[in-house]
Amino acid sequence: MPLGRLIATSDLRDVAEHGLAGERVYLKGQFVVNFSDANKAVLRPRTKLTEKMLHFGGGSSTRIIVEFPAGYVPPRQGAEVSRDEQRPYEITEVRKQADGQLNVFVREIMQPN
Repeated sequence: MPLGRLIATSDLRDVAEHGLAGERVYLKGQFVVNFSDANKAVLRPRTKLTEKMLHFGGGSSTRIIVEFPAGYVPPRQGAEVSRDEQRPYEITEVRKQADGQLNVFVREIMQPN
């Protein structure tokens, strides 16, 4: 991973409130692909059954919009994607909407092994 701060999806609200402050911030976590296109995909954080039932973490109110480089094949709809410190996404922007929805714009920075 390039130099920067690595965060989890639970830290995204803090980033939305305080901004990126000129630093490189990377995202790790487990995600499910909601939509996939030629060079973009929309992911949602994968939540555990207990979190869904108790509404912890607000995973459904977080949308990760991934931009992939030319020639990269995005994961298909329904696929599960895991990212860690070895291969995180770089966060380019976090927007919080009036209804609480977080739109997190990230880009693929690493090539798959």
